[in-house]
Amino acid sequence: MRTTLRTQFPGDGFYGEETGAAQGTSGRRWIVDPIDGTAYFAHRVPVFALNIAYEDEHGPAIGIRHHPIARQMVYAGRGQGCRIRTGDSEAPPALRDTPDLSQARVEMVNFTYWPTDLVVALHQATHASGYIFGVGALLTGLTDAILIAGDEMGYEDLAPFPVIFAEAGARATDLQGAPLLSGPRNALLSTGRFHDELLALIVKALN
Repeated sequence: MRTTLRTQFPGDGFYGEETGAAQGTSGRRWIVDPIDGTAYFAHRVPVFALNIAYEDEHGPAIGIRHHPIARQMVYAGRGQGCRIRTGDSEAPPALRDTPDLSQARVEMVNFTYWPTDLVVALHQATHASGYIFGVGALLTGLTDAILIAGDEMGYEDLAPFPVIFAEAGARATDLQGAPLLSGPRNALLSTGRFHDELLALIVKALN
């Protein structure tokens, strides 16, 4: 991927989790994480993914997340919408319309590192579970939110999400409600319906 992108866009910078950063001259750069979820991959849990993001002078411009085992690719371009390709079919996002927070399905990432109060609060307020279905499921109506905390993520782990979630009509922030890539590498990804309620619950549990 690095070779192809450097050939096609020689002026662009590049950042890869394994290969580090290469400066460009265009002011734009590609971010690639070839295996997001290495532990899942190593243990044959099929929720690992490939992340690709593209940033220009205005910020995140392209986001791609590909789940090879599920044969599912989520991709979006700023101002161009979001699409989900599963197998040979393609569709726009379809967000779950859950009527009440108590019925919301919230997936927890790295929760073995979380404070006990946060895990308990989520279980009391929602249908919380471990990371089973992933980002594609959130954007196809199966879950309501994904909370990533505890073991800090790398920039490349989160880079595709701002444009994907914005174009899908959903929300992606850090756990303080700030822009996702601006601060600590934690995240709340959601349909948006209970985003503020979940942020308040998280803040209360962590303080």
